Amino acid sequence: MARSATITRMTLLERLALHVGRRVSVSADGFSSEENRLTQVDRRFMRLGPQASFVPYTLNEITLYDIPLKQPDTQVSVRVTYRNGAAFTAHLVQVGLDYVEVIEEIGNTKQRFIVPLNKVISIEKIN
Repeated sequence: MARSATITRMTLLERLALHVGRRVSVSADGFSSEENRLTQVDRRFMRLGPQASFVPYTLNEITLYDIPLKQPDTQVSVRVTYRNGAAFTAHLVQVGLDYVEVIEEIGNTKQRFIVPLNKVISIEKIN
């Protein structure tokens, strides 16, 4: 049975709250973290490990680990601000109120991550 992308009214912070206790890594302009446990999500911040807090909406990508990588059938071209406007091909998992969640294949590796919508320029379905 084909899996299609989900459209939800969930916010980025609500989506991250579902991942508390699991591993994530984050990247922003000039910065990327190592994998660490997501320990808390509140109204403005997400906390990785015991000390590091981040503002999710300022990040480029939030990579999710410890989660199945079942690929939906919806393949898209995503153009984002932080890759110099370059597009990448991915499988669209979910679109929330203020984020998109995708699985990108790089060689034999699949990576599931969330991109805040303020970093997305366009999303185009690939036939």
